[in-house]
Amino acid sequence: MVARVIEEFDDLIDSHLDGDSPGAYSRAYVEATFDVLTGEDRAYRRWSAITAAATVPELAEPLNEAMRRWHGRDPGEDRDPLAAMVVRLAAEGLWEVVSHTPELYDGEQLGALKQRLLALLQR
Repeated sequence: MVARVIEEFDDLIDSHLDGDSPGAYSRAYVEATFDVLTGEDRAYRRWSAITAAATVPELAEPLNEAMRRWHGRDPGEDRDPLAAMVVRLAAEGLWEVVSHTPELYDGEQLGALKQRLLALLQR
């Protein structure tokens, strides 16, 4: 189950990649995260279960490896490497918060947050 959820997120990222332009991966990561947060199936609930299950060492390693891939990208891929790290970490943190309190942000707020994170990658 852990591997399948990781693969689904990898596929979401891939579906948003727009070539090799600077910041393409970080933009795709933000888009994929918001697909999970605002999509019809609200898949973040599944991620909450995966994260809880990942406290078991055998289950944690695939998730840890995925996090290393998602957040350990080459800084040279982005116009502003530090901003890209901040944006990806902010998206990750938002996902964590929404997984515990989904009613905290409505669709308009999530849309505004997404646009601000994407704008930070353009600077």
